[in-house]
Amino acid sequence: MCKLTLNAVVTRALMDEHFCQALLAGRTDQVLREFPLGEEERQVLEQARAATLDGFVAQVHALMHQQLPEASPPAGVSAVWAYEAVGGA
Repeated sequence: MCKLTLNAVVTRALMDEHFCQALLAGRTDQVLREFPLGEEERQVLEQARAATLDGFVAQVHALMHQQLPEASPPAGVSAVWAYEAVGGA
């Protein structure tokens, strides 16, 4: 699953009110055509439901972590740094 693509969708929603409203209304088939989404990304974005963009992002985050297997950081990289590098606390 490509977090960069999901980030691009959220960034577009931040910048474009019409896009954001369509995304929140569940009209994903209309608004996601321009993004090179894989099946996993599309499923996550279609399953996320919320009334606000903040809620939508929280749903996407939760759904991503349900679908992603746990991975160990590469040798020599601390687990805390790897977590922070992908948007952790």
